Amino acid sequence: MSHPEFFLDTASFKEVDRIWSTFLTGYVGPTSYRGITTNPNSLSKIGCDGLEELDVVISSLCKLVTTMRSGLFGGIVYVQLPNSLMSFNEIFEWAEHISELHDGCTFVGLKIPHWTRVLELTDELSDILEVNVTGVSDWATLCKAFQYPGVTYASLIPGRMEEVGIDADLHMSYINRIRRSHEKQQVIAGSMRTIQGLQSAIIQGTVPTIGTRVWIELMKPRADTGQYDVTQFVDLWDNTDWPELDFVGEMITASDHPPRITDANVQLSVDFFEQMDKLGQTIYKEFIS
Repeated sequence: MSHPEFFLDTASFKEVDRIWSTFLTGYVGPTSYRGITTNPNSLSKIGCDGLEELDVVISSLCKLVTTMRSGLFGGIVYVQLPNSLMSFNEIFEWAEHISELHDGCTFVGLKIPHWTRVLELTDELSDILEVNVTGVSDWATLCKAFQYPGVTYASLIPGRMEEVGIDADLHMSYINRIRRSHEKQQVIAGSMRTIQGLQSAIIQGTVPTIGTRVWIELMKPRADTGQYDVTQFVDLWDNTDWPELDFVGEMITASDHPPRITDANVQLSVDFFEQMDKLGQTIYKEFIS
């Protein structure tokens, strides 16, 4: 059985604490928790629309991750640029600002768009904090991100992809087969809407970041006992090794040929950042004022 490794995809301290303390404690070990991923959308859901509030939220989440990981060094809380079109100076100033919110054990990472002009900054940015390229909606952009050694993670958005008719499994399967030369750089899969979507992300070798929708499904009490079934969650990592050549022929063929990238992929990513920029505008304006 593979070792569970995942992020929690929410900015809510109460939500993370509830999932950890009432559902996962005793079943999932400290090293399973990579950390927490946030973005302007998750921050807006908890009413965090000011810079001072952001600092408090992220600092608190860092301390919570450290507790969840039993004090182990190296947890991470990711914070996205509040605007995807920030200037170079603003990006570095933002990186310096959020990097100070750590607690000494859990650190703050930076989520950036996959624009080339920003990717070219990652070598320098990685001297300040870990970098996660977000809002990716196709395999080729993942490969592009991994050409930059300063990138630690690149994040695919399979849940959003499926909602607009893009087969996210094909993109995850393809990148899973070709990314072995980039083993130090990993794919995060987020925005899953179902347990099945979560399992697909795990099978395809990504590190899932699990949002509220999926936790609600996972934490439904069993009808026969009225208790949580945590084993259902842990067992998702069972038998999820890299696909090997004993797969049926049609699966090998599907994963050996790159999936088509269409206008739908491009538009999805554009829409993602338009939404995030709109939700992050208050914090951004306060930051640059």
